[in-house]
Amino acid sequence: MTYRTDSFDQHGTPGSRPFHVPFAEVFGPVSFVADGVIAAFHETASILRAVAEGVSRRRRVHSTVHALASLDDHTLKDIGLNRSSILSTAHMIEVERRRVLW
Repeated sequence: MTYRTDSFDQHGTPGSRPFHVPFAEVFGPVSFVADGVIAAFHETASILRAVAEGVSRRRRVHSTVHALASLDDHTLKDIGLNRSSILSTAHMIEVERRRVLW
């Protein structure tokens, strides 16, 4: 157990007897609050990370849709797509990308 030592006695007057207070008694409530703050910070960070990943995912899908939509019908047919399947194909590409990365 850790103690804090001052040159004052229990009544706050200078004396030869040190004043001992257990460390946990002094800093226990502070560490409890700090643990709560740290937990809240980690929770907020995980929420922000999830939001950022969602935005990034939507941007990749949008970019894929834009790239495929810019191709002519003949090129789309060569790669086995038609215009009506561009959006679903872009989403499938993103799902497959996530599956491979996990």
